[in-house]
Amino acid sequence: MVTETATERGSPRPAILTVDDDPGVSRAVARDLRRKYGADHRIVRAESGAAGLDALRQMKLRGDMVAVILADYRMPEMNGIEFLERAMDVYPSARRALTRRRRSSIPSLTRCWTRGGQLITGRWRRRR
Repeated sequence: MVTETATERGSPRPAILTVDDDPGVSRAVARDLRRKYGADHRIVRAESGAAGLDALRQMKLRGDMVAVILADYRMPEMNGIEFLERAMDVYPSARRALTRRRRSSIPSLTRCWTRGGQLITGRWRRRR
């Protein structure tokens, strides 16, 4: 699932894509990013790595700019590092960051850093 408002599609503002398989966390991250960066960037969220890659390919076809790609480390089917590596093929100049909520292995996180990514740790509060 990819969420983006109709008025934001085709916008000249660069996008920030966030990918997290937990819908509550995905909404919370998008909400916080929209508050902080929404005036200058459009926020796009996807709830799986596959949906995130589809969104990136669609944006590429439209000629949209992508400034930042955020991905949760622990996702089923494709973890955040695998997603960011594939996303690099579509938007090589976009900044990439890996988020995590739980413990992750040091070798896998090191792999992210050596590929040019950033690591963000923390908790997002879900609205109930």
